[in-house]
Amino acid sequence: MSESGEALRRSSRIRSKASDNDELTSAPIENGS
Repeated sequence: MSESGEALRRSSRIRSKASDNDELTSAPIENGS
């Protein structure tokens, strides 16, 4: 159970970071294009 819990936490962190990166990168890309 502990392993699955850590995996969920890691995935959630990765998703949060990915969403932040998408927002930061998508903005300049849209403005550039």
